[in-house]
Amino acid sequence: MNRSYQRVYQGVRSDRYSGSKMTNWAEFHPWHSAVEKLYKRHRDGLLPGQRGPLVVVEPTSELFVCPLTSEDILDTLGKVPQKFVDDLRAVFVLAGSTKQGQVVKTLYCFGTYWRKCIFLAPFPKGFMQRVFRRRPKPSILSGYARAGAQIRQTANGLLVEFDRESVRRFYVHDVLMHELAHHVDRNGNRPGRKSEGFAEWFATEYGYRLHREI
Repeated sequence: MNRSYQRVYQGVRSDRYSGSKMTNWAEFHPWHSAVEKLYKRHRDGLLPGQRGPLVVVEPTSELFVCPLTSEDILDTLGKVPQKFVDDLRAVFVLAGSTKQGQVVKTLYCFGTYWRKCIFLAPFPKGFMQRVFRRRPKPSILSGYARAGAQIRQTANGLLVEFDRESVRRFYVHDVLMHELAHHVDRNGNRPGRKSEGFAEWFATEYGYRLHREI
C-alpha cells in the first residue's frame, strides 16, 4: 500500500484489492484528514528508540463498531516474529465521524499504512448485515467466513452477517495483518499489485494459519 517515505496516501482505485477489500486511499478521500490529524496529534510520542509501537484506540463514533482493543492489538503483534514489528511506530484505531459514515458504501477502507504507522478504520454498523447484489470474489468471502461471519444467499442477494466477535477476528486475522505486511514490505520494490498480493499472502499465513487460537 503506502511506503513510509510517501508524502501522501497511495490511491489506486482500480487495484484489485482496493476494489474488493477497500484498503487503499483515493485522492481527496474523506478519511485523509482524520489520519493526518491523528498522526500529528501523536507525532511527538513517535520518537526513535521507543519500546514497541504506540497503540491508540480513539473513542468510537456511534455509527461504527470499535473493531479492536489495545489489548487485542498488542497481543496479536506479540505473536508474530519480532522482526516484523521492528521499527513499527504506532497502530491507531480511528474514531470515525458522521461525515465518514455517510460515504462508507463508496469511499470506506478498512485500513492503511503510512509513515511506519498502521491506521485502522472502525467497522461501519451498516456492514454488520450487508447484502451484496454482486457476489464478492471467493477470496474475500473466505476471509469473512474464516472470521466467523455468516454468509447465505437471499432473494435480495448474498447476505453477510457479522457480530462483534467476527468483526474482531476479521481485524485481528486479516486487516491488521494485511497492514503489518506493508510495514514488513516497506523497503521492497514490488509494484502496487504485487505488494497487495504479498499482503494477502501474509495475512493468510500469519493471521490465520499461525494464530487460529486468537
